[in-house]
Parts: sequence; structure tokens; C-alpha cells
Amino acid sequence: MPLRDISNTARDIMSSPVITIGPDATVGEASAVMLERGIGALPLAKEDGEYLGLVTENWFLPRQTVIPMMRGTTLSLLGKLVGDPSNLEETMQRVKSMRVGDVIEPNPPVAVEDTPVGEIAETMATKNVHHVPVIKNGKVVGMVSRHDLLKIFATDA
Repeated sequence: MPLRDISNTARDIMSSPVITIGPDATVGEASAVMLERGIGALPLAKEDGEYLGLVTENWFLPRQTVIPMMRGTTLSLLGKLVGDPSNLEETMQRVKSMRVGDVIEPNPPVAVEDTPVGEIAETMATKNVHHVPVIKNGKVVGMVSRHDLLKIFATDA
């Protein structure tokens, strides 16, 4: 059966309520919340709950990036070029104090409560994402992670 034929919706499997963080929080604060709560993603929201973007654990994994016409590589973290890979400790200290709202890329894939689970699974596969926020009236009401997809395979036994 193709994934799109699964009849469950985001509402059926999403985790809710969702822990959010404001755009003025630092990268260090966001990572601490994720560790304390044991979550892999943290939606960014204004005080009124308006959804702005998503911080995920994958954003915290530094990558070396080759820049054309430059010798050597530079470090990419949180989707931004942040420094020399040989100076990782200094770079990490500087990044920890950055505001999440300044480094987050907005507009990751989102769903609504009635989005079919198959569509969410397909989005995760094609967009290479592990978390999809569920939005209602511009606010985050739930989160679907790869872990939540397991719910469609669980039996009532």
C-alpha cells in the first residue's frame, strides 16, 4: 500500500502540546531546552504563539563547507558559515550566544491537523526532515516526528 493511502492524519499521531522557544533565545538556551526535554526539534514562536521556524538537532551538527575560489574549508553551523574548522571551540562559544531568530531558516515543511500521515511521511523522505510542525491559524498545535510515525504500525494488542 503506498504511504499516501494511509488514512490517519497528523491529528491522530502528532505530539501535543508543543514546547516552543522565542526568537530572542540564544542557541545555547535552545539546545539546553532540547536536551532537558529530550526532544529533537523546537519550534520558534512569537509571544502570541505565531510560528516562525524550527530548530532541530541536525542544525547543531557542524559541517565543513568548501567555498568556491577559496583554499581550505569553512565551518557551517545552523545553516550559516561560522568560521574555521581548526578553531571549533572558539566558534562554538560564539555560536552559543547567537539569537535563534537570527540564525534559523524560516519556512520548513509544515502540516495542518488534517494532513494525511502518508503525505507527512513523503515530505519527510523527500525533504530529508525528521520533524514536521502541525500549524493551526498560524500557531503550532503539534509536532510529527519520525518516532510518531511508528504509531501507525503499533497494534492494540
